[in-house]
Amino acid sequence: MSSTKRPRPRGRSLCGWLVASVVVFLGAGCNGSLGLDSFVPLDWGLITLDHVAANGTDYTRPQALFYSSVSSPSLSGRGASDVCGLFPYPSPSSDEAVDEISAGESVTLDLQGAQYSLVPTQIGSRRPYTVPAPGIAYRPGDSVTVHVPGSSDGFPQMTIRGRTAEPFTLGPVDTGAAVTFRVTWSPTGDDSSRLVLSLQYHDDLTPGSGLNAQVFCTFLDDGEATVPVLAARSWTSASGPRRVQAVRWRSVLESKDDARLYLVSTYTVTKTS
Repeated sequence: MSSTKRPRPRGRSLCGWLVASVVVFLGAGCNGSLGLDSFVPLDWGLITLDHVAANGTDYTRPQALFYSSVSSPSLSGRGASDVCGLFPYPSPSSDEAVDEISAGESVTLDLQGAQYSLVPTQIGSRRPYTVPAPGIAYRPGDSVTVHVPGSSDGFPQMTIRGRTAEPFTLGPVDTGAAVTFRVTWSPTGDDSSRLVLSLQYHDDLTPGSGLNAQVFCTFLDDGEATVPVLAARSWTSASGPRRVQAVRWRSVLESKDDARLYLVSTYTVTKTS
């Protein structure tokens, strides 16, 4: 007996933010720009593996969220150029409800020769597939394969392979430059990774003393980048506390019919000045 997928709504804009659970966030865009008939939801799968260090051990707690939306998460690690901007800190919350769909009873993750079952778990307003905290002990940089069994009325069967984000060392970050300054890190990545930088500080023109602004940059993962003059001056002129968070953001995208599956892995380095 054959089954059919549930009908898709048309003409309903679901534009919004959907981001991985990392320290800094990237925005989301809309599919279609030629009228209401162009806003046809696609099925999206977003699998995130974020690095957390605890008691000298590296952990990742994978989460897999599947949903239907006309929104397109801008999560690819590939990019043609370096970009910086000034934004409030912290970034907007990413815990908005989405039109979640099933991808089967469980999702299987292969990591370091072992298999792990991710099952639906309520976290905030969402119900991603995951494992109990603190997650899985692993070696950052190892390969990972995720098998999605699929559901006849939800996300299709798919498999995606990638590599977890590798550790890196962040060089000194200038706090006194009057113009542009360079940021360096090693080792370098490749064309499926980027270095995401958040220079957090207190805006002296606002009341209080806590971190409330940031220079947010995404760089090619080639080991060095330049913070432009306007962003550099905002960072170096701040007189209060400052913090640097750099994230290696590695991503893979697979497509099947009207479904898109992202695998995103991050590794974060934090410095306080």
